[in-house]
Amino acid sequence: MLTLKFQNVSSAQGIAQERWQALLWVEADFVVEVTEGILLSEPHWCIVELAEHLAAWLQIASEDGPEFYYTSMDDEQEGLLWFRPHSNGQWLVGSAWQELENANPSSFQEIQNAARQYIKRVLIESRSFMSALVAREFSSVCA
Repeated sequence: MLTLKFQNVSSAQGIAQERWQALLWVEADFVVEVTEGILLSEPHWCIVELAEHLAAWLQIASEDGPEFYYTSMDDEQEGLLWFRPHSNGQWLVGSAWQELENANPSSFQEIQNAARQYIKRVLIESRSFMSALVAREFSSVCA
C-alpha cells in the first residue's frame, strides 16, 4: 500500500503569477503512508513542485525504471522522496527524512496509482493559489 496525502493547502506569498512561484509557494502538510504506517510527514511541502516531478517521471517510467528521486528547489536535502526498482516488479519507497523503515516493497502499479491520484488532487486544490495563466500551464504539464 502507498498513499501520498496532503492537507491544509496554502500560499503564504499570495497568488502565484509565475510558474516558479507556484512550484515553491503552494504548500501543504504532506504525508507518505505505507503498509507499516507513516513513512514521512512534513509541513510546508511544495506540493505543486512534487506533482510536476511525478508527472514527468510517469511519462518515462516502467516496471524496470528509472527510479524516481525528488529533491526540492526549496531545500538542500537530497532524496526527499524516492522510488527505486527492487525485484520482480516491486519497488522500494523511501525518503531522506523517513520516520520508519519500509520493509514491504510496493508494486509499480501501486506507485503509479498513488502518483496519479496525488497529481489529480494537486491540480484541483492548488488552482485558487495560482493565476489563471499559471494554472493552465501547470495543468498542461501534468496532463
